[in-house]
Amino acid sequence: MPRKAARDVPAVSPYRYAMTQDKLLLVNPSDNRIANVLSKP
Repeated sequence: MPRKAARDVPAVSPYRYAMTQDKLLLVNPSDNRIANVLSKP
């Protein structure tokens, strides 16, 4: 996770992430499953 995002929202620091054109995917590193999908506002 980018340092600024982990600093601003500490709960996301253990997750990996992937970006698509309009979504941010939070990926659980223990099982490589998508934990959450965030859309651009």
